[in-house]
Amino acid sequence: MGDMDHSGDCGEGLPERLLLELYESKNDALTDPEVDLLTPILNSLMEFSDRYRDSEPIAVGGEKRIDRVYDVCLGRSVAMARPVKAGTRLQVEGFLREARLTAALKHPNIIKVHNIGLDADGVPFFTMELLPKDSLEDIVNRLRDDSPGYRREYTITKRVQMFERLCEAMAYAHSRGVVHLDLKPRNIHAGPFGELFVCDWGLARVLHEHETHIDGDMIDADVLNEYCPSGVLRGTPGFMAPEQIKSDRLGCVGSDVYALGAILYMLLTGELPVTGHSAQELLEQTRLGRIVPPRHRDARINRSLEAVVLKALALEPEQRYATVEELHHDIHLYMTGYAPLAAKAGVLSRAMYLIQRNGRVFSIILLFMLALIIVISAGFIMVQQKRIQAETARIKAEENLALFVAEQQRSQQLDREIGHVAQQAGILNDLVNARAVLGLIDKAMQQEMSPARKDDLLQRKAVMHFVLQEFALANEAFRQATKTEVLEELYQISRRFSGIKPNDQALLNDRQLAELINSVRENYHAARSSKVSMLQYTYIHHLQRRPETAPEEYFPLAAAMLCLLNNVHAEIGDALQIERASDGIRLDLSGMPFSVMRLNVTGGQRMNVLAPFGTFDHLDISRIPMLDITELGGIDARRLRMEEISFSNPRMLPRIIEGIRNLEELVINLQDYPPVVRRSMKESGLAINP
Repeated sequence: MGDMDHSGDCGEGLPERLLLELYESKNDALTDPEVDLLTPILNSLMEFSDRYRDSEPIAVGGEKRIDRVYDVCLGRSVAMARPVKAGTRLQVEGFLREARLTAALKHPNIIKVHNIGLDADGVPFFTMELLPKDSLEDIVNRLRDDSPGYRREYTITKRVQMFERLCEAMAYAHSRGVVHLDLKPRNIHAGPFGELFVCDWGLARVLHEHETHIDGDMIDADVLNEYCPSGVLRGTPGFMAPEQIKSDRLGCVGSDVYALGAILYMLLTGELPVTGHSAQELLEQTRLGRIVPPRHRDARINRSLEAVVLKALALEPEQRYATVEELHHDIHLYMTGYAPLAAKAGVLSRAMYLIQRNGRVFSIILLFMLALIIVISAGFIMVQQKRIQAETARIKAEENLALFVAEQQRSQQLDREIGHVAQQAGILNDLVNARAVLGLIDKAMQQEMSPARKDDLLQRKAVMHFVLQEFALANEAFRQATKTEVLEELYQISRRFSGIKPNDQALLNDRQLAELINSVRENYHAARSSKVSMLQYTYIHHLQRRPETAPEEYFPLAAAMLCLLNNVHAEIGDALQIERASDGIRLDLSGMPFSVMRLNVTGGQRMNVLAPFGTFDHLDISRIPMLDITELGGIDARRLRMEEISFSNPRMLPRIIEGIRNLEELVINLQDYPPVVRRSMKESGLAINP
C-alpha cells in the first residue's frame, strides 16, 4: 500500500523538521553543496566491487529488488538488494539509509547486512543473508488454504513461539531507539527449524534526537532518519496504528506495538483485525478502532490470548502495552501456563491455569479420589446389603449382628492392606531418590511389622546403601537380612569394596567403580535387566558427587558402562584406548558392538556416557550397529566420523548434528541419506567429507 509519514510527538526533533521544510517540495532547486550535505553515505561510497557473480532474481518490490548472488570473498550465496528507483541522489540516499540502519542492528532475529556499496555502473547495493523462503504471510496463507503439511508443522503453540521471538527482536531494536514502522507478516521470514528474521527496515526511524550507540557502534539519527514530505502515507493498511493515520505523526514505539498485535491476530485467525474491501476502508476502520475480536473469527482461540491481542490493538497508545517487553512478558506468561496480565483473571481462571500447569498432579489426585469413592461406595453397598439381610431376617438378629461385626473387621483389614500397598508404592525401587528412600525405610522399620516384611525392607536397605557406595552400612543390612543366593553374591562384592573404601562418606574413584561394575556383572547372577538398572543408578549417583577428573581417569568407567549398556564382555572395553593429542582427546569406537550410549532408567535420566569427556577433538563411531540416531544426543566433538551406519531414523540427522555444539567437520556417507537430509547437511556450514 502507500507510505505514510507524519512528524509529531513520538521522538522526532524540531531542528530536523525546520531543515526539511526548506526543501520538502523543491529538491530540484538544491545546489550541489546542499545535496552533498544531505547525502553523506553516498559520498563515502566511491568504490565499486566485482566480488559478486551468478545473479539470480528472487523478488521485486516497490522500493527495491532482491537477487541471489554468489559472494566470491565469502564463498557463499547471499542476497543483494538494489533500488527500483535511483533517479536522484536523494532516492539513492534513502536506499542506503535502510542498509546502514539495518546493519547497525545486531540481533539473531534481525536480518544481517554483510556489505554496502556501489557497483561498476554507480548503482547502489547492499548484501545480506539469504532469507528462508516462507514469510509469515506465506505461512498464514497456507494455513488458510488448510495445507496439511503447514497445519501439522505450524501449530498454534509454534506460531505463538515464533511471535515471542519476533517480540524479542523488536524489544532489542526499541532498546536502541529504533522503531520499524512497517511491521507486517510479509516483512518477517521464518524457517523450518525455528529461524525468524525481521527485514525491510526502509521506513524505520531513530527516535533519539542525539546520537546513540548500538553495541559500541554509533548510530546518527540525523543521518539515518530518511526525509519524507509531510502527509505522505508510510505503512501498510491493516497494520498501521491509528495515530499514524489520523494525525501528523511519524509513529513511535506504540505504533510498533500495534503492528505486533495485528501480526499476532493474523497468526491466530488468518485475517486482518479490521474489515474492508479497499485500502481506504481498512484505514478508516483502523482510525475508528473497529477491531473484530479474534474469537469472532475463531471461537477456539483462548480468551486470555484474545485479551493480549486486544490490548496491543487498543485505539489509544496509552491503552496499549507501554513497551514490547510488556507484551512479550504477557505472552510468556500465557505460554508457561499463567494468566496474562491483560486477561485480568479472577480466582476461578487462575485456578484453571494452575490445573493446566500441573495437569499430571491433578490427574493423579483425581484418580486417587475416584478410587477412594469406588472403595467407599463398594464398602457402603456391602454394608447396606448386610443391613437389608438383617432387616429381612429379624429372627436371626444376633447372627446379623455378628455378620456386621465381621464386616467391620474385614473393612479394617482392607484399610490396613491398602495402607500396606501405599507404603510399598512409596518406598520400593526408587533408586533415583535412594537417600530419601532410606529415610522412609528407617522410619517404617520403627513400626511393628511381620518378620517377612522387615526382612524385605532390610534387603532393600542393603541395595540402596550399595548403590550409594555406602558399603559398611550395606554390609550391616545384608548381615541382618535373609540372604538368597543372589543377595549373598552381592554381599560378598560389598564386603570386598568396603575393604577398598572403608569410609562411607568417600567415593570410589572412576577406575575402582569400573572394577565394581565389571565385578557385579561377572558375579551377581540376578536378571540382566535388574542388574543393569542397579548399576546405572550407581553410575548416576557417582557422577553427581565425584570431582572433575581428567579424561584418562574417566575412560575405564566409560568403557565399563558401554559394555554394560550393550551387554558385551568387559574385555571389549579393556581393548579400547583413548589418545590425548596436543589439540584434545581422540577416541576410536569404529567397528565396536555398541548400539546404546545413553542411560535409560526411571526418572528421565538419558545421559550419554561419553558426555563427561567434554569436547572430543576426534571421535570415530563408524560401522557400529547403532539403529537409533538419538543415541548420539549429548556428545560433543569438533571432528566426528560416522561412516557405514544404518540408522532407522536418518531424517533426524540434521537435528542431532545441530545439537553437537563445537562440531566443525563431519565424515559421513552422505549418499546413504535421503535428499532432504543431504540438502540440509550441505547448507549447515559444516565441513562434510567425503
